[in-house]
Amino acid sequence: MSDEEELNISNDEVQDGIVTSDNINEDTPGDASETDSNVDSQSSKKTVRTVHYRAPLIIAACIFLSVLIFFGVWKCFFDTDIVGTWGIEISLNTDSEKVPFNLTFEKDKTVRFHSGGVTYIGRYELTKDDNDDKLLYIYLSVYGQVQVFRFNYDIEGNILNGRNLKLVDLSGMLLSPDDSSSDKEYIENKKKITDSVTIDGITYYKWNFTPGNENYKISKNDGFKTDKKLVGTWLYDSKELDYSYTMTFNDDGTFEQLAPDVEIHGSYTVKDGVCSTSYYPMNNNIVEQSFDYNVKDGKLTFGSNEFTGTDNKYAYKSETN
Repeated sequence: MSDEEELNISNDEVQDGIVTSDNINEDTPGDASETDSNVDSQSSKKTVRTVHYRAPLIIAACIFLSVLIFFGVWKCFFDTDIVGTWGIEISLNTDSEKVPFNLTFEKDKTVRFHSGGVTYIGRYELTKDDNDDKLLYIYLSVYGQVQVFRFNYDIEGNILNGRNLKLVDLSGMLLSPDDSSSDKEYIENKKKITDSVTIDGITYYKWNFTPGNENYKISKNDGFKTDKKLVGTWLYDSKELDYSYTMTFNDDGTFEQLAPDVEIHGSYTVKDGVCSTSYYPMNNNIVEQSFDYNVKDGKLTFGSNEFTGTDNKYAYKSETN
């Protein structure tokens, strides 16, 4: 074949798309092995890239698990945070049965002191004295009267063995040097009320709280009657006293009285225009009261106070802020 004919064939093959770099490679001995090598190289690159992508995820997962384990161990064995609800049962005098009390400390420094059907709401502060002992201050406002309580406090134990909040009531003296040492029976009876600790010659109450629950004790009233006109929430707002609270009468015979500094939960019944309420205060003796009431034009006259209907039982908050 002449050079001219070879040239014509090559041109025809080029025009028909037969002669390409791929075709040339396919006709070259050893091309198959080179192709396999390329495939292996690409596969290896993908594997390396996959490992590179997974490595940060594995590291992040390990860090997260380490932090989680550390937090769990700290929470179980080293947590001394006072936040939460703590409970205790004590006798208010030597002849009375034990009464449950609860203290709830919230993160926003709100404290709730609860017993029976009553909860007092205030603020608390944690600090230390000159001897580096932990101090707890509780400020409770009871119907506008602020009371201050001061305690030494400590938190012992752990979740597995049980946590304890230990309070020494520095504001509620049990015995002082002025107590008559000759009245031994009186002194012994006071000591029986609770544990005590002596500091600088003065004996103080010592309370041992454990984790508890804030459960309301509500008196049972099986024969209760309700009034559809009374059922609902009512707001009392005294501009003169600068004090507001709400009363909610439920159709199951229970009521709630909510104020900025106190909450009362109890039961009620109505008869002939008189509403009779009952609740347990902190001394566990039931309190019963009766009030004349009248509902007219969205207003409730309850005893000598006048209330306005509302859909929000926390409406007192907007009135007092």
